[in-house]
Amino acid sequence: MKIKQLCQENRHQEALNVIEVEMKNLGVRPTRSTFGAIIPGLIRGRHFSKALMMLDVMRTHGIPPSVLFFNLMIDGYIKTDQLALAQSLFERMKDAGIAPNNFTYNSLINAHLRNGEEQEAADLVSEMKRKGIDADEITHTSLLHHNVRKGKLSAAEKQLEEMKKMGLKPNVISFNSVLHGCLNEGDLDKCFKYLREMEAANVQPDALSYETVMLACTKQNKMRQALELFAEMKSKNVAPTERTYGILIQGCVKAPTPQLETAFTLFEEMKANPSRKPSVFAYNILINGCTHKGQWGHVTRLLEEMKKEGLEMNEITYCTLVSGRARVNQLAEAYEYIQQMKNDETLTASVLSPYIGGCVRNGQWMKAYTEWMAFFNSKQQMKQSMQTDPGSVEGIYKFLIGHEKSAGEHIDLKLKLFEDMKGLGFSSPVPFLYRTLIRGCELAGKPQEDRSKLERDLNYATRKKKGNKYFL
Repeated sequence: MKIKQLCQENRHQEALNVIEVEMKNLGVRPTRSTFGAIIPGLIRGRHFSKALMMLDVMRTHGIPPSVLFFNLMIDGYIKTDQLALAQSLFERMKDAGIAPNNFTYNSLINAHLRNGEEQEAADLVSEMKRKGIDADEITHTSLLHHNVRKGKLSAAEKQLEEMKKMGLKPNVISFNSVLHGCLNEGDLDKCFKYLREMEAANVQPDALSYETVMLACTKQNKMRQALELFAEMKSKNVAPTERTYGILIQGCVKAPTPQLETAFTLFEEMKANPSRKPSVFAYNILINGCTHKGQWGHVTRLLEEMKKEGLEMNEITYCTLVSGRARVNQLAEAYEYIQQMKNDETLTASVLSPYIGGCVRNGQWMKAYTEWMAFFNSKQQMKQSMQTDPGSVEGIYKFLIGHEKSAGEHIDLKLKLFEDMKGLGFSSPVPFLYRTLIRGCELAGKPQEDRSKLERDLNYATRKKKGNKYFL
């Protein structure tokens, strides 16, 4: 009892001292239960070397370690990303004459599959068969889930059928993996097929099951079917999650004919339950829908609600607001959000990009350039954007350099920007930028040698085309 209490309090060294000193001095021999109290605690505390030492101490007392102790150790190694040590202990376990069981094999198979080591996993499955250990639901589900992750839906479906033929009952995790594969394939009919198959097999679909099929519906603009599933879900007492509402609200907002009224109804229903209060994610979806419909009054109300709920606007919120204002040429209003982020030193290229695009389209190229240079020279923010969102940085250069209507204006600055862009290592499709610059040089009356150099580089870039990519 003392050892167990010490382990529960993470006082593992003191527990070891009880065995090695106190019990020894009293002439009390430790039992399997003694070690059963300390070894799991050592593993939970990631004291693997001490746990291994305990296995050796057990042998000195004539107590052979059981498969349970080895399984705990192997599982502990796997959970701390030490698969090689887990595999080594597995071999040591077999050498000691201790037969691995389903748990042992399943832990290792799943770990190897997560690491993309398909052959090692297959070898373990074959070893199980040779030793007469039947693959169980967990084994099959691990293989099935791996096939889905690799985009092999047909292989996952075969795995599911094999489970049934062996008399194993697929569980909700097995079905959810196949549903996810159907979603990735864009096969809505199969999504519904497996959802109904779950019910026929007396496997209760959970929130994730319904969410997966709802998401497949929204991706194909089948909002009526998504909402019918939502009603069915609630009728079967499957509690909707924040993600459930997020999928439906986003589907309503992004539908060819946006259903904002339905989106707000879902949002209010979501707010009514204290356990699933809307997060910034949910607010961002609605704000995005309102900006596209020009309903700025709703946007203001939602922003006020967020503040009241103690939710801070994030990068996506700002990007949505700036994009919405710039899209309708409300650049002064868009810049207010830019200024807020500047004040907080949180401005990113993804937020700045739509504003710069709006300025360029509205003939305010120099304003766009000035804002970009200020950002470019703020080395920390620029470095962060290059690391996390280089696509937005590249997009800004394309706005500034590639706008055809202003091709002949500020050509020297544009040529400098183009060199900066190449210096940053961008290698996506750029021939149209060359052509815009060549045209700009002509309009600005630049020397022929400037145009000739650009033309030579354009020909070189075109020759280097690979697939849809061009390399400078």
